[in-house]
Amino acid sequence: MQPDIRAVEQRTARMPEASLYPARTRGAAAASNRRWMLDACLWWSVTGACLAAAQLAPLWLLPLAWCALGIAQHAIGTLAHEGLHRHIHTNRRINEALTCCCAWLLGLSASRWRRWHFEHHAHVGTARDPEQPLKLAHPANWCRRPATQALRDALGLSFMEMAELWLAVNRGIAGRAGAIQGTVFGLIVLAGGWRVVAMWIIALLTSQVVVFRLRAKTEHDIGQPGTKVTHRPGLLARATFLPCLTWRHYEHHRWPGVRYSEFGAQREFSR
Repeated sequence: MQPDIRAVEQRTARMPEASLYPARTRGAAAASNRRWMLDACLWWSVTGACLAAAQLAPLWLLPLAWCALGIAQHAIGTLAHEGLHRHIHTNRRINEALTCCCAWLLGLSASRWRRWHFEHHAHVGTARDPEQPLKLAHPANWCRRPATQALRDALGLSFMEMAELWLAVNRGIAGRAGAIQGTVFGLIVLAGGWRVVAMWIIALLTSQVVVFRLRAKTEHDIGQPGTKVTHRPGLLARATFLPCLTWRHYEHHRWPGVRYSEFGAQREFSR
């Protein structure tokens, strides 16, 4: 049975200080999230360059494009996450349109993803956290040495785990989501872009999983409540598996109603 989104939002809003930022800044905040727009331009540009390389570049450049595309796909997911919390734009239609553009690229329904994600916020680390059953079904993938697991992810050996995640998020509309994605891919192939489709799918199931797991491990431990505190990482980490300030995940759980670009100001205000 799907959770009621209004009830989930209400439970999330009752978390400590969750509604503090919106009440304080709604009148003064910019309608659009400028930091999000800049990050979106960056990662969409990287995505476009990688897909162009897949179609046009010589074979020796494809491994680099494969690696960069997985990083960009993961970043697009973090951009969609901001939209799940309705932080992209104060106009709901604009926010939903941009969120859907990012989410559907990854084969995910924005509305179903929001329900699933808000349940995570309401029950983080508990038996009712929707992330926990998926992790507990594949405990070895979360306990191996990072280098070993990264190699396995890069080789596509986590396909079943990712398929289960996709089904969990798209619960109830998985068939429709798959049909839409398949239709789009089919049209691109018919237009001669089979290399683009192949690169997208391969990267999504391999290099993207590598950075996804590296990021997830900085946020929550398997079977443990609470959220980890991550101090400012190095440039390489921020450019690969911790884009768009995702390393401030503790702050995000403390203030889910705050745009990621405003966590610094929120910390000062809450002192």
